[in-house]
Amino acid sequence: TFHNTYLDFFLMAGLIGLLLLIILIINVYYKILILSLGGDRIAFILFFANSIFLINCFVANGVIFQPYTSFAFWTSISYLIKFESQN
Repeated sequence: TFHNTYLDFFLMAGLIGLLLLIILIINVYYKILILSLGGDRIAFILFFANSIFLINCFVANGVIFQPYTSFAFWTSISYLIKFESQN
């Protein structure tokens, strides 16, 4: 295995799976950034937690599947779903 989540995901899901993962990560990161710039304190915290998560994806394998390292990322997705369902 590689010590890189992105390369591991490429081996597991192929190019299409890797592209879908990258699109998901960029989309979540961008929407959390927009919310945090609008003054949302929770989004601000999630933005920095996701920054740490993205850096960890380069140096550790399986980070996206480990609950203690990917908790902020999956929480950001659920926060965005809840936020968009209210609007």
